[in-house]
Amino acid sequence: MKRCILAVIVALLAATAAPALAGPPNRYFLVRDTQRSPQDIVSAVKAYVEKQGWVYVNDAELKGVVFVKFCVPALAKDIFAAGDHIAALLPCGSMAVYEKNGKTQISMLHPDYMNALYPDPNLARAAEKGLPMFQALLDAVTR
Repeated sequence: MKRCILAVIVALLAATAAPALAGPPNRYFLVRDTQRSPQDIVSAVKAYVEKQGWVYVNDAELKGVVFVKFCVPALAKDIFAAGDHIAALLPCGSMAVYEKNGKTQISMLHPDYMNALYPDPNLARAAEKGLPMFQALLDAVTR
């Protein structure tokens, strides 16, 4: 049973990743441009997350891209209702901040990616609640 679930997850990842690699971002990515520097964006994200009472997990840079991870505890109830094994998808924002064409670009996973990987009404509900939260964060930090 575990192997079957793992095979399904791998297949879903392959199916959703291939279009993203072959062309522009798909519906599982929220992408924004800004004139602010990557360092300013990361600082603004950290301040926003802390002000909201979310959990700022970490940021790290690799080859000019800053990866930012934070979690939204208000979404945890819905996510854990889908099963304890879903903890790997804890209601977190996964974001990359980088420069492209003279602008800073932010790429963030759409919260519906959880439901795409593991279809469940609880995850769909978490994504529905989380999307406006993530959009408000992006609006605030890109100004």
